[in-house]
Amino acid sequence: AMDALAVDICQTPPEQSWWHMANVDWQEAYKAKPAEAATIYTDGATAPGRTGWGYVKYSGSVNSRADRAEAWGRLHGEQSNEIGEAMALLQALRYTHPHTDVQVYIDNTGVVDTTAKRLHENIRARLEQTARGVWNRIHSLLRRREKAGSRTDIKWIHSHVDQEDRKKTNSKCRHT
Repeated sequence: AMDALAVDICQTPPEQSWWHMANVDWQEAYKAKPAEAATIYTDGATAPGRTGWGYVKYSGSVNSRADRAEAWGRLHGEQSNEIGEAMALLQALRYTHPHTDVQVYIDNTGVVDTTAKRLHENIRARLEQTARGVWNRIHSLLRRREKAGSRTDIKWIHSHVDQEDRKKTNSKCRHT
C-alpha cells in the first residue's frame, strides 16, 4: 500500500515534536519578567483564507496595570477561528513568567471549556481534539504553571456587546 500511494513512514524528528516545543515554551516563559499578577485578554479571528490571533497583557497588580504587552500573528497551515483563539492563549502563556498569577479572559467558550479538560489524563479525548499540537502545548504549560505554584484562571468574557442583538447573554449559555 505504501508503494502504491508513494508514501514513506518515518519517525518525527525530535525538534518537530510537541513535547520538544512544550520545553521551548517553558524556557520562553521563564525569560518573561515576573510579576505579582497579570490580566490577559486574548482573541482570534478568521477572514476568508486567513486566521489571526492576538493578546494584550497587563502586568503588576490587577488594579495598577503597570506594564502592558501585546502580540499578534497569523496562523500557518489550517485556518480556523477555534485554532486562532487557542493560539492566542498559547502565545500569551508562553510569554508570561511561570510564577505570575494570571487571569485570562477569552470570548470563545470552546477554548474556555477545553482548558478545563485534563486532556493529558485521557488519551482518547486528546486524540480527538482538533489542533492537538497547540492543545498539548497549552496543557503542558498549564500543568507546569500549576506545579510551579501559580494560579491560572481562564474565564469567558462576553464579546461584541456593542451590537444590539448581543447586549444580553443567552439564557442557555453555560458561562456567565
